[in-house]
Amino acid sequence: MAPLAQVLASSGLTSVKTYIQTGNIVFRHAEPDASGLSALVTRAISDHFGFEPAIFVFRHSVLRRAILGMPFADLDHQNSGATLHIFILDGAPQSSDLSRLKRLLAPDERFHLSEDIAYLHAPSGFGRSRIAGALERVLGVNATPRNWRTITALDALANVDE
Repeated sequence: MAPLAQVLASSGLTSVKTYIQTGNIVFRHAEPDASGLSALVTRAISDHFGFEPAIFVFRHSVLRRAILGMPFADLDHQNSGATLHIFILDGAPQSSDLSRLKRLLAPDERFHLSEDIAYLHAPSGFGRSRIAGALERVLGVNATPRNWRTITALDALANVDE
């Protein structure tokens, strides 16, 4: 991920840090508009690497809100890091029919939607969860899921320069 960080730094982003190999990037930039930043990152990657990935940009305050708003207080977050997932939505859901999503829940799963953040506890695994695969379609909005470990690691990276 070092080449990606270098490309983004040369595109005007500062304090660029990456986390694991899945495209998690923390950075600073004066641009207040997430869609403008998304276009900047997409263009930089396309120009340098020759492909245009889907880019999802959100502020650190969204991560903080997701962490502080965790509805499953009874979970041991340290030991549930791989089974506890947060979906950051690209805006408000277009559909508020949560009954469709709740019907997809496995008996051991829990789901909660709060504005533009969805929470899923999937003890049997994210890949086995039917709700994980249907969330964007049912809500009518793009989303990026991350497990709890990744969310807290990105939060820690973002806190370094604050």
